[in-house]
Amino acid sequence: MKKVLYLFLTVSIIFSSCKKEDEIIEPTVINGCMNAIASNYDATANTDDGSCIFGIVGGAWNATSELEEGSILVTYMGANIMDSTWSETRTDSLGLARLEFNSNLTFESTELDGLITSGDWLQNNDQLTLTEDSAGIELELGTLTIVSVNETNLAMSMSFSETEEQNGYVSSYQINVTFNFARDLSGFTTNTTNQRKGYSKWFNKVELINSIKHN
Repeated sequence: MKKVLYLFLTVSIIFSSCKKEDEIIEPTVINGCMNAIASNYDATANTDDGSCIFGIVGGAWNATSELEEGSILVTYMGANIMDSTWSETRTDSLGLARLEFNSNLTFESTELDGLITSGDWLQNNDQLTLTEDSAGIELELGTLTIVSVNETNLAMSMSFSETEEQNGYVSSYQINVTFNFARDLSGFTTNTTNQRKGYSKWFNKVELINSIKHN
């Protein structure tokens, strides 16, 4: 009887061991965004579910092109003297070379000539307002519209109109500039040697209009 009992216990142990070896433990699936530069990055996720949302923060933005579209209407004593429109895409000699938006709501821009401007940014839906710090005084540069942003590319535009009168001639300008950027994940290095304090040229509509007049 004891031998039968021992045999039964031995077979049970062997069967139980084999059963445990055959068990496959499935890993726990945690769905989420696994891209670290996304605004909804989930460090605990082990399965990317395609839910990543990208914003302007993360790495830095290198300018790739500018699209300038505009119109000029010049009248004299109510009569049209000139009515012209234009569209120009530039891929070199860009006024703005590089931008970085930090999570602490500060930004830094580098222009083509190497001059650097810093300030604060605030986003409300697709509207991005930039404020420049000039000698301790906050000056609003203006507002950009975020046209599109994803993991690799950013497009922003600014529009303005201006009317001026001189010697009876009335000139009306309508201008829209779209800035296109590529994201650089290597980051952003500040060169404080040529740190500028003042109004940014790339955001200065007066300088843009003056450049149009001389072209």
